[in-house]
Amino acid sequence: MGAHRSWTTEDTERLRLHIERGGSAARAAVMFKRTGQAVRAHASACGWKFPTIRELRRRATGSERYTPPEI
Repeated sequence: MGAHRSWTTEDTERLRLHIERGGSAARAAVMFKRTGQAVRAHASACGWKFPTIRELRRRATGSERYTPPEI
């Protein structure tokens, strides 16, 4: 079993901003060096939802592009 790392207040805030800006769970997993499952579980525990794949694809084909938050 892998090591468990607690979420810091700063990481939680960065995740909230990432989700508000329309970021994906996959990109968040890379940003935080965690599994996609861990990122989705923490977001769910906080009451947040990532955009669906359909929403992400629709946005990517339009003029609206995602800009990730500064790390």
